[in-house]
Amino acid sequence: MVYMSFNNSCSHAAICTLLEARGIKMEAVDLLHSMHAHLLMDDGFHTGAMVQSDDAYSLGLRAFDLCFVSHEVMNKEQLKDKALELMPCVLPMVLEGRKHAVILESWDEDELKILNMKRKDDASPEEYRFTEAEFLERISFPLPLGVIQEGALESFKVIEETEGNLHAYGERLQELQKELEGKVTPEALKDLRPLLLDLPDALEGLEKWHDLKEGFLTLQDQVVAMLKEKKEKAPFSWKELFDLYAVYCERVLEEHRQFLVTL
Repeated sequence: MVYMSFNNSCSHAAICTLLEARGIKMEAVDLLHSMHAHLLMDDGFHTGAMVQSDDAYSLGLRAFDLCFVSHEVMNKEQLKDKALELMPCVLPMVLEGRKHAVILESWDEDELKILNMKRKDDASPEEYRFTEAEFLERISFPLPLGVIQEGALESFKVIEETEGNLHAYGERLQELQKELEGKVTPEALKDLRPLLLDLPDALEGLEKWHDLKEGFLTLQDQVVAMLKEKKEKAPFSWKELFDLYAVYCERVLEEHRQFLVTL
């Protein structure tokens, strides 16, 4: 089993665990980097580990001539037959009160074996066993069942759309600055998360991007201090945010131009 090693890495750990069964050793952070997750932004303005589309994961599997494919199950009547066909497969379910990527390993009679993606030092169990009724209480439809398949993808929608999404996100940041009159509130954190949380995680270990990572972490520290002091508003360097974002976008587009040549 491959363990989680960074925030929101449950799906990455699950995919790496499926790779391990194929004799391919890869840690969750290695998959994140091979996906070039720091260069991606989807239309929900997610970046880093929060870019969780099939083609983003497939980008990380390209070197092995593999891809990641989700099969959508619409209702419980279809579920068991499809799960038996695809197992082991990755799926989202609610564990300990939150949605989490797990691996469905087996479904015998009325017992399902679930492999729990966790950090190595996490005290939660590595394996759960549920009855069918208990399992159904923890999932919702449509339910994606993800598997690794032979054959690399030839094009990647998430790369093609990133430039437009970066531009749209920049516009959203400008709107947010005006709405908040140059400050920041707890309610604004959802909009700032891509740059202050998810992107620094994705840049960890990438020496070329160290300066940007440290810059975004400095802004993250400002927000954390605000939350600890329980202020409604706090000073926040929007100018620094926009300067860092401009450099980030410039580097992303340059990396894209170089990377697309290799596809």
